[in-house]
Amino acid sequence: MILTAEPQDLQLETNTICNGKCAFCEYPKLKRHGKAKWSDIIDLLYWYAPKVRHVTPFGMQEPFLEPRLTAILSNIKQFNQHAETVVYTNMTIYDNDVMTKLIKQQCLDKLCISFYGTTKKAYNTLQPGFDYKQTQKNIKQFMKLRKKLGWRKPLVSLHLLVTPETMMDANKFMRKWRPVVDTAGFVRKDSFAGTQSYDPILEMRLWGAPSKVRVPCHRLWTSMVVRFDGTVVPCCLDAHIKMPLGNAFEDHINAFNSPELQAMRKLHIEGRQDEIPLCRNCSVWRYETPQEWKQYWLTQNDAPNAVIPCI
Repeated sequence: MILTAEPQDLQLETNTICNGKCAFCEYPKLKRHGKAKWSDIIDLLYWYAPKVRHVTPFGMQEPFLEPRLTAILSNIKQFNQHAETVVYTNMTIYDNDVMTKLIKQQCLDKLCISFYGTTKKAYNTLQPGFDYKQTQKNIKQFMKLRKKLGWRKPLVSLHLLVTPETMMDANKFMRKWRPVVDTAGFVRKDSFAGTQSYDPILEMRLWGAPSKVRVPCHRLWTSMVVRFDGTVVPCCLDAHIKMPLGNAFEDHINAFNSPELQAMRKLHIEGRQDEIPLCRNCSVWRYETPQEWKQYWLTQNDAPNAVIPCI
């Protein structure tokens, strides 16, 4: 039974500042607020950035409201130039100087944009308070700036949340935006472990039949998620820190293999996910478990010295 692991992905929430009140997000309900100390950010990157394949300096926040963003990205690359850096944004904030520095710096590999504006009405419903036309302008302006500066990074990926509000015009939306950005695709609506409603019938219509077998969650072995105060949580969907699993700022060495996290892994291995409140109502496993991870747990978990696959 493998209860310890080295993280492949590091997600660090650097603050909890966001300008959105999106209907599909837990941020409007968030009661914990603050920002990580610079010294804690650097210490964590020192310990973990060299070990991982991906670093996401982002949590319950809007990254372009983080004044230290470019400095954080620069430090990630100094610790590990091969680690892929990713942030997610609503792209409602556009500062040309910041965007120019971000592109010239070449320390951000992927910029994911959550823009659910198939129509103005859908946008105002799902992402209320934002300017529909201005957000589109910001996206196009960023792409033009990157072309003008002569760089191919960051890769810009446009995400469309598929909901009843966006379904009817989804294909038209994609035809419009795929020539503009590098990639554009559909994303599923997270239930945030049961705190957000979701429609399993709609899911099946869009994504096909879900997985019939629930294996241990790969995130527990591969993804280290750290909140602004250092608290380690099982996954990014634990927005309200319902399951604190140690503190990465206080214990760098054991943060990803704390007794609490090992106990949670053991319950997953034993098929007792329903005993964990956070996992009981999770819908992610139904569609987002990598096939190689399923294969590992279903056929090779009893093998001595088995190696957890990279995903």
